Amino acid sequence: FLRLHTISAMSGNLEELKARFEKLKLDDHSTNRVRDRAQAAFELAQAHEALDLGRGTVKYADETIKNDPTNIAVHLMKAHALERMGKASKARAATNEGLSSCNKVACLEN
Repeated sequence: FLRLHTISAMSGNLEELKARFEKLKLDDHSTNRVRDRAQAAFELAQAHEALDLGRGTVKYADETIKNDPTNIAVHLMKAHALERMGKASKARAATNEGLSSCNKVACLEN
């Protein structure tokens, strides 16, 4: 019962997150909107991952990466989802992409 209740609550949250993401897609392309869009996509990827919905996780991970290619966590989330879906070579490619994004993170440049 607890798991079903949790899934039901998360599904409602998923719809709210999708609505927020879609609204942000229609807005302007200012820096703040791009950041907000990346955050909304990341939250959607996390929600899909929590529900073990691999395709949704990958879809919104890709949206996050498009708006924030230096988000290492989302690269790894995508790789994990692909691995669970049985797509080992794509999972490895996502992992490699995440590792290469480490070179682009400004706070690591010293």
